Amino acid sequence: MRLTGTTLALLATASLLGAQQPSKPYQEGKVQSFLEHTRENGRPAIVLYNFNLDSG
Repeated sequence: MRLTGTTLALLATASLLGAQQPSKPYQEGKVQSFLEHTRENGRPAIVLYNFNLDSG
């Protein structure tokens, strides 16, 4: 009985941790909409362009 409860608790914890997506430290998408959104929120924004798609 104790082993079953422990196993279920470990499986539940593992499934919760696996469901979380790591957030990206950057955003992808249209630059203009990003800049408009940050201006509305009063936050500073930096836009970087990566033209080398092989490097990420």
